[in-house]
Amino acid sequence: MSIKRTVTILNKNLKPFLEEINRTHSMSEAARVLFVSQPYISQTLRKSEGEFGVSLTHPVAGKITLTYAGQRLLDYLIQEDKNLLRLKKRNDRDCLLHQRRNSRWHQQTAWPLFAAIRAAKVQ
Repeated sequence: MSIKRTVTILNKNLKPFLEEINRTHSMSEAARVLFVSQPYISQTLRKSEGEFGVSLTHPVAGKITLTYAGQRLLDYLIQEDKNLLRLKKRNDRDCLLHQRRNSRWHQQTAWPLFAAIRAAKVQ
């Protein structure tokens, strides 16, 4: 599996889990809030920990907290979402500008040309 694909999967599945665990300090509460099962969150975390070779959470006094690596991963995923949103907005803006330019070209060049061709066929 490529790194790009792994990051995409992590961003979709792992980020909300880490955010809720960081907020609630409980896997059960995170599962309840996210409408998934607690074993699914545990399984996802274990799989990610195996891929990265580091622990993402650890229990402290009956609560679950993120390790340093877990917090860094969460920060990275949040930043990645912001970057993707910024790129999407830029892409949408560029597409809109391209559509406007094409529309202007059609109005100034293509339509008069089509009108001239139609007029020539009629005569």
